[in-house]
Amino acid sequence: MGSESSDPNADRRSLATILVVDDEPSIRSLLNRFLGKSGYTVLESADGRDALEQLRQSKVDLLISDIVMPERDGLEILRSLRNDFAGLKVIVMSGAFDGRFLRTAEMLGAHATLQKPLKMNLVLETVRKVLASE
Repeated sequence: MGSESSDPNADRRSLATILVVDDEPSIRSLLNRFLGKSGYTVLESADGRDALEQLRQSKVDLLISDIVMPERDGLEILRSLRNDFAGLKVIVMSGAFDGRFLRTAEMLGAHATLQKPLKMNLVLETVRKVLASE
């Protein structure tokens, strides 16, 4: 009786789609598991070139990218986003050079930055804040 849904996942709809870009599989996997358990759909990419291709093919709400990577680093991705994906929200992460590149990423338009090693509670807080911002 009533209008019960036949879809067992009806209450587990994705909050947003996030593309995680990092050349380290362990970082991608960690963020995929953690953000997935928090209700997000997570796509993964190992480098900037593949990330830009995925952005062209999929609807992505948020990009989380490492800065130092082969095949187009995170700063190159930010420059490309200005032209082709101006409305996309971006969080940049790095542990290289004590996070000095994070300031540059902010100047290039990153909505937020995260210092590696990542603290998962801070990642989730930052993701929620960036997605809620206008």
